Amino acid sequence: MNIGQKKGKPKVVLDSNVIISGLNFKGNPREILNLVLLKEVELYVSPFILKEVAEVLERKFDWDEGRNEYQGIKILSPAEFLKLLTIIE
Repeated sequence: MNIGQKKGKPKVVLDSNVIISGLNFKGNPREILNLVLLKEVELYVSPFILKEVAEVLERKFDWDEGRNEYQGIKILSPAEFLKLLTIIE
C-alpha cells in the first residue's frame, strides 16, 4: 500500500440531481444508490442537499412521508436513509 492510501469503501458525495434521478428512474444514478444501499460505497451528504432532495421530490414527483415503495424500490424513512450516510456539516 502506498503511503497515505487507506483501504476501504470508496467515499462519494452526490449532487441532489443524482439522488433524485436515482430514486425516480433507472440508469446510472439508480446504480449508484444501489451501491449505497448495499454498503459498497460510503455516501456523504450535506443537510442542504437532503433538504433540496426532499423539496424537489415533494414538489415535482408527489412524494410524501407515507410512501414506502416506488417503482419497485423500497423507500427508506428519513431515519433509515440517514443511517446509510455520513452528513457533512
